[in-house]
Amino acid sequence: MARFQAITSIRNSLPASSLHADERGSIAVGHIFWVLIAACFMSLFFNAGYATKKKNDSQRPAMAISQSVGVWKARGMNVVVSHQHLQGELAAMVVIHHAIGGDALDEHHRGNTRMQDAALDVGFGLATIVGAPTPYYSRVRQPVYAGATLLKAHKINKSLLAATYVAKFFAKIYTGDTSALDAFENQLGREWEALRRLYQQARSMVALKQSIMKTILPESNRQMHRIIEGIPSLAMRTAKEIAHRYDVKLHIPTDDLKLPVEVDPYTTLQGPPAGYDPPQDCDCDTERADNPRYQMVKTSQLARSSFPWVNYHRTAMIRRLLLRAPLSLAWKYYYDEAAGNSRMIYDRLLKDHGVRMVVMPTKVAPDKGWEDWTFEEHSNLADKHLTAMVLTGQELKDPMGSPFLFRKPEMETWVRWDAVMLKNDNPQERPKQRIDLLGCKRIVPSRQAVVGYDTLAWDQSKDRVSELVGNGIPHVFPKIRNAWNFTPTAVTDFQNNRMREANLPSWAEDMQKVLPNTLNP
Repeated sequence: MARFQAITSIRNSLPASSLHADERGSIAVGHIFWVLIAACFMSLFFNAGYATKKKNDSQRPAMAISQSVGVWKARGMNVVVSHQHLQGELAAMVVIHHAIGGDALDEHHRGNTRMQDAALDVGFGLATIVGAPTPYYSRVRQPVYAGATLLKAHKINKSLLAATYVAKFFAKIYTGDTSALDAFENQLGREWEALRRLYQQARSMVALKQSIMKTILPESNRQMHRIIEGIPSLAMRTAKEIAHRYDVKLHIPTDDLKLPVEVDPYTTLQGPPAGYDPPQDCDCDTERADNPRYQMVKTSQLARSSFPWVNYHRTAMIRRLLLRAPLSLAWKYYYDEAAGNSRMIYDRLLKDHGVRMVVMPTKVAPDKGWEDWTFEEHSNLADKHLTAMVLTGQELKDPMGSPFLFRKPEMETWVRWDAVMLKNDNPQERPKQRIDLLGCKRIVPSRQAVVGYDTLAWDQSKDRVSELVGNGIPHVFPKIRNAWNFTPTAVTDFQNNRMREANLPSWAEDMQKVLPNTLNP
């Protein structure tokens, strides 16, 4: 016992022995441990929150840029529609004028009326022999410096007056009274005056017509193509400005900035395109087309943008001629000449003056609404033509505590994407009756198809506008509903595969490693 007490006394006298018994400071040591653990969790939570916020923030530039691209492309399509209608109305003015007197009026060439003039001279001679009055002979006998409607109407006028003089010859011999025939001659004289005034009015507008054909219309067409070519650069400049403000990297495929239009293939075709298969359901009872080139002209975008205006405006001219020159049949000739000359004018504008209208892509047949991308099984083509993809990148920062606590991210840039799609608010209906380019001289159907995805955007909700055949009087006022717009859209499997195979900038290449083979479940 004494020995144990001695050992205890010696141990307690040592300096370190007090540490075992002293419990002061034990709480502070535990705090250090738990504070370190808490700091790690705080860093983890901060990094997770920071990453989530940055990912959300990084999506905003992609959405903002895709919206700006959609705005520019929708505006571009609406401007294209407006320009094409402007060109169509200008071409209609030329057709309306040309139907009056044709090239002969423009060039002041004398029309061939030798046969009618010879008959008129014979009738005048007979009437003179018996002393019948011939007050309008010298005026109606004058040469006609015009073609088309004026020439044909003047021929009828001359022939009727010649027949009137022969009738006066016999009336003077048998009855001695020519009062009824004098009244008929006075009517023919009034019609001659009406045709003369129409000639003078048309002649005064020749310079304007030539200016429209050779300068105004081609320049308007060139301006439209400059706009089409300029939309991608404007959209990219806007996108870069937004990317600069958000301080993100940017990539937009070049093709996605272009408007989904192409030059109308029927602009220069001399006959149906290769591989054209005529529809079998056409109800056409007219003769086979005698001019394949005119068949192409009839279904060109220029004809479709212009002839509804020709159809509308010629109604007023027909009514005027019907009232002022009914016997000369000027109203009938004008109706026919407006359609006949339109094909020639459109052909000249397309081939000689370089007017190049545009259509939606893959239009190989004359029918609208039958493009490949309008079919459900080819919806990837709709993505190709109508959808724009935007990629943005934002550099990653090292997480808090890196590299001691957390691993550095494998990707150096967060890549986000967004998609926007062009749409049209007009109805889109595939026509039931197809156009036969080979078997019918008369294009069928006589009304244009109700197609929303088009570069004309006719408002056909109530009254459909006419094709080149456009029969029937009167015609409604053509209306336009410019309804191109855009909408955000989900990334499709087509676009996903496209991004996996695309040549992306270096900062976006890592994204291709994580893209799935397909988005479809």
